[in-house]
Amino acid sequence: MSSVETYHGWKRDRAGSWALGLSVPRALLVVAAVMMTGFVVANGAWSAVPVVLPLAGLMLVAAWMRVQGLAVGEWMLRMVRFRRAKAARETWYAGAAWQPAADPRDPAGLPRADLPGVLAPLRFLEEELGAGTPVAVVHHPYEQSYTVVLHIQFPGLALADASSAARRVGAWGALLAGWCEEGKPVTRVGLYQRYLPEDGAELVQWTAAHTTLDAPPLAASTATALLGGQQVWQSRHEAYLTVSLSQQRARSAIKAAGGGDTGAAAVLIREVGAALDRMRSAGIEVRRWLGVRDLAEVIRTAFDPHAAGPRAAHRAAAGDPAWAGTAPGVDPELAGPAAAEAKLGSYHHDGGYSVTYQVYEWPRSPVAAGGLVPVLRSTATARRAIAMVYEPLPPSQAERAVLGDITRSSFSVSMRQRTGGLVRTSERQALADAQRQEAENALGHGLVKFAGYLTVTVTDPERLEEACAELEADAAGQGCRLVLRRLWMAQDAAFATTLPLGLGLPSTRAWA
Repeated sequence: MSSVETYHGWKRDRAGSWALGLSVPRALLVVAAVMMTGFVVANGAWSAVPVVLPLAGLMLVAAWMRVQGLAVGEWMLRMVRFRRAKAARETWYAGAAWQPAADPRDPAGLPRADLPGVLAPLRFLEEELGAGTPVAVVHHPYEQSYTVVLHIQFPGLALADASSAARRVGAWGALLAGWCEEGKPVTRVGLYQRYLPEDGAELVQWTAAHTTLDAPPLAASTATALLGGQQVWQSRHEAYLTVSLSQQRARSAIKAAGGGDTGAAAVLIREVGAALDRMRSAGIEVRRWLGVRDLAEVIRTAFDPHAAGPRAAHRAAAGDPAWAGTAPGVDPELAGPAAAEAKLGSYHHDGGYSVTYQVYEWPRSPVAAGGLVPVLRSTATARRAIAMVYEPLPPSQAERAVLGDITRSSFSVSMRQRTGGLVRTSERQALADAQRQEAENALGHGLVKFAGYLTVTVTDPERLEEACAELEADAAGQGCRLVLRRLWMAQDAAFATTLPLGLGLPSTRAWA
């Protein structure tokens, strides 16, 4: 019997830190506090001490003291930004009553999808995937990226034996490593899963289609009673894979394919098609490439949970060859919410109330491949959605990132040693992890940045905190051991990260 393989060694990205783990603004606060105090002491301005010392102390507290992973100064800055946005009604969104007008800057004259916040710039293009099959391509003009969305299914790891689980994990790693090569245009891969209450629409539709007029009355009444009395507590699992292409990195390939949106879509579809065999090796089966209406339905049902039942019933009815109604899916102009409001720690959108968390820290101790299973379980009170966003780094960028980590970790350790401070075990471990990554990078291994987000959605606001407590308990439980951070004052943007639209990782600027 093979032993269960475990995984560990994930390293939290320290990009944006400058010295001793401080970002540039926090380091400037420390320098300013020290210089103010030194200036007062050096010039003997003792009358200013009652003012300068408390001010310097507050500056040091704002720079050093952390609350839920953020410095006090960062919390204050976020609060100021949120209050300013709230006063300007930027946290409130109301959908347009009519179809949005075409963007005059768009040469194709495409209508804009009526979406809130960070989703507003997105354009939904429709290309063909051979034999006239429509494929949705999401264009982000600011990021200069194109994204295709695949509806996938996979057997999972919860019931797999140790060898099968290790093989699938290795194949998934090989899939990502294939996009870590220099010159590859793929810059982002997203894996999205959501669990929705099973409404039984397909079962009802199938029963109606297979019930004949001469069916025994007792059988028909029994079937009707069973379908009418079923309890909606089971969940339906949906999984999507997004692949994003950088317009800047693939400039020459896009030009060779005809240029513009059509050329970018052709390059992206070609890249994804070349990776289908590696997906199958990882146990990923592509059910279909989402079209524009399909993708709009996914977005719409995320914003309005009450629309999931009617949309599922419509899609099930449209599967009948004799169907003469509208095509399944939703018009992209109607994909967004009718109204939405971002609050301090939650997001209210149509009939749903959501809270989104970031996986702040992955398990420190080794865990099995199915470590995320506890947070993916179905619940009777809430819907859950999880997003894993990966950014494959080319070798040159990976080398710079690893060397930067080594430099920062070495500087922190040496500074504490020179000042006689105690070097913490976590700092030594960070340096060792960075050196191990450098060795693996030299052997040709790929380096991938990734982030995880979890959204819990309820239709009853009284059950929201209960659903959040259930999720936090599942994440902290044995076998999972995730540290979650509620994304306060950014819930609208955070909710967008769990939609299968290929939104990227947070920026790692030095001034963050």
